[in-house]
Amino acid sequence: MLIGTPKYLIKKLLELPEDKEYEIKEHKKKRTLDQNSYYWVLLGKLSQKLRIAPEELHFELIKRSCPFTEILVPDEAELRGLEYYEERGKLKKNDRLYKIIRVYVGSSKLK
Repeated sequence: MLIGTPKYLIKKLLELPEDKEYEIKEHKKKRTLDQNSYYWVLLGKLSQKLRIAPEELHFELIKRSCPFTEILVPDEAELRGLEYYEERGKLKKNDRLYKIIRVYVGSSKLK
């Protein structure tokens, strides 16, 4: 991964093999560990006032502010590997029952 000014990146790109493709995107810093810790402290205080678990409040904030995609999953399938999701209903398609699952992009994955 290359990170730098446009002039630096152009110089480095010209040194790379031409038979490959490259992607350039703006580098955005993620929040620091201190910022993340402070978020959870504030979330804890707010969740006490609202009388709900901090994790539940965190998920509510994700649902209100993060992008999502909806997928169809066979009704009998076991969901694994998804961090933030919720079942939004069921759908019958071609005589088969599916769950409609809304999968959210967690705040730590946002850029």
